[in-house]
Amino acid sequence: QLAVNIYYQTRILYMNEKFFLKLLELSAAHAKRSHAIFERLNLSNAQPKVLYILRETDGYTQKELASICRITPPSMTSILNNMEKADFIYREKVLTAGQKHAHKIYLTTKGKKTAEEVYSEFEKLEELCLNGFSEKEKLQVFEIFDKIIKNLS
Repeated sequence: QLAVNIYYQTRILYMNEKFFLKLLELSAAHAKRSHAIFERLNLSNAQPKVLYILRETDGYTQKELASICRITPPSMTSILNNMEKADFIYREKVLTAGQKHAHKIYLTTKGKKTAEEVYSEFEKLEELCLNGFSEKEKLQVFEIFDKIIKNLS
């Protein structure tokens, strides 16, 4: 009985360590490819995500963007300030339903062009990452990622 328990505890420990190492390996490999894209497009680490989101739906408020990106509003303000300086976005003052002032964020012409480049580059990266996966396996990968994110949230 003791030998069986030790075997299973060792097996679980090995699986956890293996998961940890594989996750780090995956993260590093993806980060290496992503950073090469960021550098080529002259973008900071945070800017591609914002460009990608605004490409899909222009006109989010700063607060909405912060929530979607899962960062604090002050961090989003900093990112947007840099993006505005680089002429990727512009802000438009609006009144919210509660009669409060907010800024909606829109892509400039340069921002739209760069957002298309970001989209194109990350479509290629996604194809590379999922090369050889069936449609069912791709769906399973996303389901697994969603479970892990939920567990960590």
